[in-house]
Amino acid sequence: MTRFLANLICAVIPGTETYGVTNQQLVGKRAKAVYDITHKSGSARLRDSDGNLQEVSCRIESSEEIIPAGSYVILLHYDKENQVFEVKPDMLGDLDIPKFGTV
Repeated sequence: MTRFLANLICAVIPGTETYGVTNQQLVGKRAKAVYDITHKSGSARLRDSDGNLQEVSCRIESSEEIIPAGSYVILLHYDKENQVFEVKPDMLGDLDIPKFGTV
């Protein structure tokens, strides 16, 4: 009987704890553009503090040049209303220096 209950509890309770990361916690992180990032569309990927892959919607200001796919960006600000990040190119991205939070 005890063995049955223990197996039942193990099946219900996860073996590892996971925590959701808020978009606000991703601000300041470095990401890699999946698609070209424009003032109307774009997305980038990064790993959160738990190592989970995250894909986020990104935009640039309309006066800025398009950021091509494969470029590194910095997530500057999260626009909660439109659910997108404002990004800028990461000038060190061309050096391909590994940084925490990147893909």
